[in-house]
Amino acid sequence: MAGLSDVSVSVITYNEERNIRDCLDSVTWAGEIVVVDSLSDDRTLDIAKGYTDKVFQRKWTGINDQRNFALEKCTRDWVLCIDADERVTSALRDEIERALKADGRRCCGYMIPRLNYYFGRWMKHGGWYPNYRLRFFRRDRGRFGGKDPHDLVILDGPTKNLRADLLHYSFESFEDQIERTNRYSEERARLMFRQGVRFVVLRMLISPIANFIKVYMLQRGVLDGRQGFIAAVMSSFHAFLKYAKLWALMHSPNEVRPE
Repeated sequence: MAGLSDVSVSVITYNEERNIRDCLDSVTWAGEIVVVDSLSDDRTLDIAKGYTDKVFQRKWTGINDQRNFALEKCTRDWVLCIDADERVTSALRDEIERALKADGRRCCGYMIPRLNYYFGRWMKHGGWYPNYRLRFFRRDRGRFGGKDPHDLVILDGPTKNLRADLLHYSFESFEDQIERTNRYSEERARLMFRQGVRFVVLRMLISPIANFIKVYMLQRGVLDGRQGFIAAVMSSFHAFLKYAKLWALMHSPNEVRPE
């Protein structure tokens, strides 16, 4: 019968000294903790080494490749993959333990609802919740294979949903969100560019409006107050940026568009 000692927790980090201690405090119950760091220049490594001797450093090669590297360093039968800005509650830990004892041999992975904290509010609408993620699975049956900057677990076997939340502290500041929006839109634009996606002005105009309507109205982001409105605007902004950056890539003399 599987138990918590059969769980490896993998965490990927970069300059997370403000988050990593609380993150690792929330998973000290696990049989093993693996931290893969992307060459941090703050105290992330020193703090992580206080929790585990399985701390590795490597250059950032994309979120899916980084997670797969961490997965390869895990040795337990089950793996829980989290980020430094996430916390495993005691309720989630207990549910994981019950799941392993009840059907750990029949089920290969578990979808975990993620509750996002956004500038003073736990977001319950606008597509932010339950925000299920496949983060807990049998090590020998799963592997990351999504398209950066989004991670995706490809699992060979059945999954179930857990009920307890994984807490996610989304952004340290509004500047942090702006920086990530800029970075993610750049990665998305480059992916579209490599895939040969055509730039269409109408799409750049309509997509931001459609995103706002979807998040704020259809997914009821309006019920999350001011935070819901800001989140909808930022979703719209991201949609605009990725197409604007695709246009810029197409007109850059240093970029070669695929045939």
